[in-house]
Amino acid sequence: MAKHERRSGQSSISKQVHSLSERRQQIAKRAYELYAARGYRPGYDLDDWLEAEREIDRAA
Repeated sequence: MAKHERRSGQSSISKQVHSLSERRQQIAKRAYELYAARGYRPGYDLDDWLEAEREIDRAA
């Protein structure tokens, strides 16, 4: 029984990591889109990232 519980826990952790990885990829893609929409002007990378996080989290 302990082995079954352990596998379930590992699967849950694996799904969380996968979800976090997907979330990060979505944020990075959206942040790049914001950068492109501004004409590729540098200096707003943090602003773009934070805005992308807000948008992705709102959509979730």
